[in-house]
Amino acid sequence: MSLYTHAEGNSTVASGEASHAEGQNTIAEGMCSHAEGYGGAYTINNVNYSCKAAGMSDHIEGYQCLTTSGQPGNHAEGY
Repeated sequence: MSLYTHAEGNSTVASGEASHAEGQNTIAEGMCSHAEGYGGAYTINNVNYSCKAAGMSDHIEGYQCLTTSGQPGNHAEGY
């Protein structure tokens, strides 16, 4: 468990330091990241994804959103 994390909802994971995950099946993986909404695993063009805010200070919200660039400060919302 990382420091200063907060996870609420069903099957949420806040694994990055000072991260926040809420909703269902969301992952806040990056430091200071925020994930909210409905996540889960899905496949596009034979590539598997999980709904998560992967980078530092990333923010995702909505349905099955994902940030993957590895650069800080990404934002994804919607579907």
